[in-house]
Amino acid sequence: MPIGMLMNESEDTEWESLEERNTNKTHSLFMDDLKLYQEDEESLELVHDTIVQASFDTGARYGVKKCAEVVFRKGVMVKGNGLSIMEDRMKSLDPDNGDYYKFLGLEQANGIDRHQVYKIVKEKVKERMQNIVTYELHDKNLINAINTRVIPVITYGMNVIKYTKEELTSLEMIIKKCLREKKMHSLQGSDERLYLPRKVGGRGLKSVKDAYEETKIRILCYLFCSQNPWLSIVWKREIEKNHISLSKEVSKTFENIDVNISISLDKITIEEAELSQNYKKNNKMLKTIYQKGKIEQRKASYKQKQMQSEIWSMQTLDSFNWLQIALNPEKTSSIIQMCEQMVETRYWKKIRGLQVENDRCRVCGKFVENVQHILAGCEKLAGVEYLKRHNKALSLFAFEVGRLNKVIDEGKKWYDIKWEDNKILENQEIKLMWDFQYHGRKENVNRRPDLTVELKRRKTILLYDMACPMEINIEKKRNEKLSKYRQIAFEIREKRKDHRVEIVPLIIGCCGGGFKNALAAINKTIENEKQSFKITREIQKIIVNESESILRKVLSGLIQA
Repeated sequence: MPIGMLMNESEDTEWESLEERNTNKTHSLFMDDLKLYQEDEESLELVHDTIVQASFDTGARYGVKKCAEVVFRKGVMVKGNGLSIMEDRMKSLDPDNGDYYKFLGLEQANGIDRHQVYKIVKEKVKERMQNIVTYELHDKNLINAINTRVIPVITYGMNVIKYTKEELTSLEMIIKKCLREKKMHSLQGSDERLYLPRKVGGRGLKSVKDAYEETKIRILCYLFCSQNPWLSIVWKREIEKNHISLSKEVSKTFENIDVNISISLDKITIEEAELSQNYKKNNKMLKTIYQKGKIEQRKASYKQKQMQSEIWSMQTLDSFNWLQIALNPEKTSSIIQMCEQMVETRYWKKIRGLQVENDRCRVCGKFVENVQHILAGCEKLAGVEYLKRHNKALSLFAFEVGRLNKVIDEGKKWYDIKWEDNKILENQEIKLMWDFQYHGRKENVNRRPDLTVELKRRKTILLYDMACPMEINIEKKRNEKLSKYRQIAFEIREKRKDHRVEIVPLIIGCCGGGFKNALAAINKTIENEKQSFKITREIQKIIVNESESILRKVLSGLIQA
């Protein structure tokens, strides 16, 4: 219940009596302050001269004369006499002469016209959204811009007017519609992923409905902690109401996220913890509890969407580190749509009852065509598209290792280096061998680890082999790599007995999973943890980016059988 609506309920004798006492008290306090000022005329003159000089220097107007007094009686603006302060008189707005107080540009002589305010808010939200989406911001900056430039337009009026559920939904739809028109949020994309924080795989957009609930929580804390006698009366009335009230609405808000809260006149208890009289502390605590509850509620809701949450349920929190890197909103939306499997594969069409000849892959024709098959299970894509994704990610790692060990010049870019079979880069510190073929002595099959790194001072040889399987197959693929190169590693140890030889599977899922083990693999060569993390995150970004490109090329017909 917005504070502006609460303040209108001031018609009984108790309120009028309190108003009179408060006026007398304020006048007394003011006269005491004035007396203290007059006792030090020299200090007062110095302050006055400073203000006047600053006014001339800056061209601004300071002091009481630039202000105006507004007088309301029972929610209606009335004529006042103005407030006299020393030799100055504060102007009083006079509704009889057409002087009105304005809120969001609307005259408020007789309360706030909430319908007009809502109309202005809608127009302003649409205008700001249309401006923001033209700025070509990266996705993270775009969402931050909406949260700080658009959402506050809505929340500004929440303290004084009450929004209906339909109005809040309508405001959210303006934001989502604008994003969809620019392909920054897919039509099939879930709201949960849009509003969840980036650390759990969402995009971090602030929900208008959440902002409204947080406003009610903030007002509740303010009234509960306020020592102002007028607001104490408001608080008492809110507690005593039998119908809709602020306390009942906040109780329902927390009940919806399965949090117990008890609100009475002199005590508020939440999850067995009693609130103090510290407004900021209480507001922060309740807001944090509410936000955590909403996150868990959205995660639970998202899990109910079996197809959309299937890949997400396989992933850990570090699978979403790529969301923290600069990536344009259209690409981010497409990647999340891919991870939610909300793209028009033959399987997707079939389960929705749309007409398809068959649900087999249009490239290989052997297996069901779904997102997971296209990204990591089609044998005809393995030789070209999967290899391209794999090599692009690995080349970034090889470049960074070479650059840090000065075998590659600082001025070069990672995508400018041409990596070819049996390419060798070497100096006194390190030796890099790209796709080098080892001839097995005890096996007739030759092995070609993707990247061999020889750290000369540490007398260590690391055999890196990379793969980008589906998230569910990450551990299986890792064990395959260890088994595949075990014999070659043994033979290298026999030849170079003073060296330590280690097989290092570098496995990152095609949707970003397996980050922790990939980071550990990169740490074996790059000991600086901060650099290792950045490199692993960039590799993860390349993989999800390339996965989305593979999917788009298959579904658009650029890749055919």
